[in-house]
Amino acid sequence: MVMKMPNLTPELKKELKGWLPIECHEIRDLPGGGKYAFISWQNVRARLDEICNFEIEFSDPVIVDDICCIRCTISIENVRRQGLGVCSIVKKGIRGTFVESAIADAFKNAAEQFGVGHYLDNPQVQNKLIANPVLLAKYKSKQRQ
Repeated sequence: MVMKMPNLTPELKKELKGWLPIECHEIRDLPGGGKYAFISWQNVRARLDEICNFEIEFSDPVIVDDICCIRCTISIENVRRQGLGVCSIVKKGIRGTFVESAIADAFKNAAEQFGVGHYLDNPQVQNKLIANPVLLAKYKSKQRQ
């Protein structure tokens, strides 16, 4: 007996992989210099809310040495994808707690398994976003705060 695995419709795949509006992106500094364009977990969730019904499950946090690990599973149309989130429990400068940071990381990584924000892995896209005047203005405004 052969079991057929559920699959997303081509239309939904295209929407999940599509670019988010430019204002959904942000720029942050990288350790050691440089910049990186990213999408916040809130904007990833808003994108999923906008285009599909989905379910989320999180594992309990696991702490090994000074690292907190959490697994997130997102289900869309009976298709499940997982992402791992990690955060140092001694890291300075994070928003919220280290558990909240690991949860956000796991959620974004699981969503990326469906294609959400996958274009951010392309260095040419990164250069284009980092040079975008709208994002640069937002970045500079946060730097002044």
